[in-house]
Amino acid sequence: MTLPVACIAHLSRGRIRLRIPAMRGDADFFSRVLQHFAAREEITPVAYNPLSGSLLFTGPGVSAETIAEMALHYELFILADTMKAPVPLARRVAEPIRVVDRSIRINSNGVLDLSGAFFILMLFFGFFELLRGNFRTPPWYTLFWYAFGVFSKSVADHYAQMDFPD
Repeated sequence: MTLPVACIAHLSRGRIRLRIPAMRGDADFFSRVLQHFAAREEITPVAYNPLSGSLLFTGPGVSAETIAEMALHYELFILADTMKAPVPLARRVAEPIRVVDRSIRINSNGVLDLSGAFFILMLFFGFFELLRGNFRTPPWYTLFWYAFGVFSKSVADHYAQMDFPD
């Protein structure tokens, strides 16, 4: 008999949520899991949802290792180590910028990059403002362009040098 694979959907101190897609809809399986884990005081299976195929464990002694050992001992499921590390905000912002930069480089045969495109665009807007007679201060959106340009260039350069697993 092949055991179903459980994946960690959420992990924090004293709390683990597992998803078992292969057992989705099997209420008997989840009640059996609940019975086996109910004997342990340090781990409390708080809730299960057969429709979504999820289990929630809480308690001071809850850990992925303990749950994995018990699940194998009772031949319930195999706990896969699939919890992905959270993606930093700077990478989430930088990734689309890198994609646009790469696209500009490809479409211009390497002549233009994102920084160059922003430079040309800012020059265009600057000349446009001069033609309108605005000699005083830069408009608000120019300040946004500067801020965005500085941020995107520094973040894109930083992440371009790093290798991230997908």
